[in-house]
Amino acid sequence: KYRNTNADETAENILQRDFYATAPNQKWATDVTEFKVPGEKKKLYLSAIIDLYDRFPVSYIVSARNDNKLVFKTFDKAIALNPCAKPIFHSDRGFQYTSQMFKKKLEKQEMRQSMSRVGHCIDNGPTEGFWGIIKAEMYQMYKITDESSLRFAIKDYIRFYSEERPQDRYCCKTPLEVRQEALKSDIPVEYPIPENKRIEKYKKKLALTDPDVESIITEEKSESQLSAMENQINRAEKMVKVKGEPAAPKRQWFQTHQERLDEKDRFKLANEGGATEERPKPKKKLGE
Repeated sequence: KYRNTNADETAENILQRDFYATAPNQKWATDVTEFKVPGEKKKLYLSAIIDLYDRFPVSYIVSARNDNKLVFKTFDKAIALNPCAKPIFHSDRGFQYTSQMFKKKLEKQEMRQSMSRVGHCIDNGPTEGFWGIIKAEMYQMYKITDESSLRFAIKDYIRFYSEERPQDRYCCKTPLEVRQEALKSDIPVEYPIPENKRIEKYKKKLALTDPDVESIITEEKSESQLSAMENQINRAEKMVKVKGEPAAPKRQWFQTHQERLDEKDRFKLANEGGATEERPKPKKKLGE
């Protein structure tokens, strides 16, 4: 069972989903993810810190326990490799990052702490994306049968990701190449984050249908939330077309859905108040 506990130290979301950095060691992001060991009731935990300039894993630790030691060792390793770094340090509100001891580590290194808001995992989008890449590709590249093979796969994939896996955003350079070039240069090359064309296209599509739709699409909507909304609208349009009626405006579908919910509440209140009004019985299908 899980116990509700109060966080020792929390911080504001200083990063504000601004994942763009113009040089190494300006912004770091961190998190912990888990991997199931095949054939055993056991898990391995991966803690990593990535630099938002080049998406390079500054440091990482693999452990069988998700505890303070795992996160502290990851941080200490990053500082040992980058002793002069003073980036904005972003994380979620996990118990390791809200501990007083971890806050003291950040203060000693003169780092500003930033934390995702409760229930907003997209605030730490780059790290979540990094986990997704690892889990999508690693299991296709390695034969993982036990704990030792899983440990090897995690470590070797991170090496592959850093040193051999080119990325379009960085002109087909690897994260390590981008980092090494930037650290040697007085004026590092800037790599702007490309716009998500699918999301922009969807926003324009909704804006054409209803000018007021901009009020429900804000920067806080994640890509998955927008995709879910798009799927709902597409399903509604198909249902209308099957009946041989012209496609209704997208806002109208949401209003109709709300009317159905209101109708259910009306019948529920009527029955609770002792009224004789009853819900209409559904029509029987042929053959019943």
